[in-house]
Parts: sequence; C-alpha cells; structure tokens
Amino acid sequence: MAKKEKAAAPADGVEAPKKSKKNLAIAGVGAIVLFMAGGKVMGGETKTVIKIVTTTTTIPVGDVVTLDAITLNLADGHLLKVGIGFQLEYEKKAAAAEGEGAPPADTSDPTKGYAKALDAVIDELGKHTMEDLTGEGRNVAKEELVKRLRKEFHGKIEDVYFYQFVMQ
Repeated sequence: MAKKEKAAAPADGVEAPKKSKKNLAIAGVGAIVLFMAGGKVMGGETKTVIKIVTTTTTIPVGDVVTLDAITLNLADGHLLKVGIGFQLEYEKKAAAAEGEGAPPADTSDPTKGYAKALDAVIDELGKHTMEDLTGEGRNVAKEELVKRLRKEFHGKIEDVYFYQFVMQ
C-alpha cells in the first residue's frame, strides 16, 4: 500500500490550520455570544429586543348597493340580462347615515336612486356585441364602465360587481 505523502511542513514544524466556511461561522457565532456575555460580566446589561410592528393599509369600504337585474339589447341584436352592484366609497356610507346625499328611502324604486348609473350601464354595455363580452372582453367592458361611473359620480362609486350576467 502506498502511503499518502504529507505536504512539506513549515520550517518550525507547526502546520497552519485549514480555514473553512464552517469554522468561520462557528467563530462568528462565538464572537456574538462572547460579546453579549461580556456585557453581563462587565456590569452592563445586554438585552435582546425583538419588536414586531404590524401595519395595515386597508381602507374601509362603503356599502354595496345592489340593483334589480335589467335586460338590455346588445349592438348585434342579442340580449344581456345583467344584475349589478355598486361599491360606494367609504365617505358615502357616513354621509348616507346622516341623510346627506343619500338615495331616496323609497323601497319601491328598483333603481334605489341610481337611475343615472343604470343609464350608464345600458349605454356602456349596449354598445358591445355578444362576442365582445365573452371571456376577457367582459372584464374590459367592466373596467370601461367603472371609469365612466367614477367620472360621472365624482369618485363616489368605487367598483362595480356583476351578480348576474346572462347573454342570449
């Protein structure tokens, strides 16, 4: 059997230790422990404080006004039955509680005071064809409708939800 040959030893006969990442990590952890313990020995206090701060950026939402479903003609002669809800901004909710700018309390009104918004829905969705409103086209039409309603209602309507969307 052949023996492994040792590297030439330094002239003083002492080998230099090999440096590795593991040894460096252990030395680093040891230094931190000694630093923390050194504070106790020297009479100082060493405290490790972990403070968890949670912040939220959620904005409270207003009421959702749900209107009765309506049926409208599409540009290509097909029909669309759409049930719609309007997400109101938060301030609108507070104003409605005080009676300022709130829609009429008449429950027999199927538009609940949002006839102008329904007119915009009919106008925006009615200019599309059945093919336009299939698949991703429905989301595009919804985005257009939201932009128009935000403009016409000066930001009082935040979003639009379709709870019914049937084309024939």
